[in-house]
Parts: sequence; structure tokens; C-alpha cells
Amino acid sequence: MRQLDKPILRLWVTLTEPLDSVDLLPRAVADKVAYVPGPSFFPAGREEARRHLRLNFSYCGPERIEKSIRRLGAVFARAYCAHFQARRTVK
Repeated sequence: MRQLDKPILRLWVTLTEPLDSVDLLPRAVADKVAYVPGPSFFPAGREEARRHLRLNFSYCGPERIEKSIRRLGAVFARAYCAHFQARRTVK
């Protein structure tokens, strides 16, 4: 993990399509990681908001942050792979 010059409390993330921060939140929570989905920060009706999320680090130490990011990355990777696996099955 790259060291930052200044500590950060929040990180804004943009997911690659077809990932959806609202749909993936329950899976992340099941893996003991939470975030705030993008629509909380956008005007209502902005569909692209679902590709964004905010991570908060205000009370976590570096080791916990790193473990959480790895778990969250695994949630996103599984969803991404499942999407393309399903597309292959349909064809």
C-alpha cells in the first residue's frame, strides 16, 4: 500500500462499469466492509451516481484499512467476474 504524505479521512471511488455501488453494498457489509453509495452525494435521478462511492477512514488504523480494502476489492472482483460469466452463459 502506498504511503500518503498527509492522512486522509475519506476517499472517493469511481467503479468501472457494470459495477453498482448500491447493489454491491449488502455484499460488502456481509464481508464486514461498509461505504456510502454515490447516490447519497448526487442530485436525485443521476444514474451515473451508482458507479461512485465514498470510503471513510476516520477511526481505522493502517492495518485495518488495508485488510478492509482487500476485502472490498474481492467483493468488486467477484461481482465483475460474475457479470461477464453470466454474459458468456447467455450467448
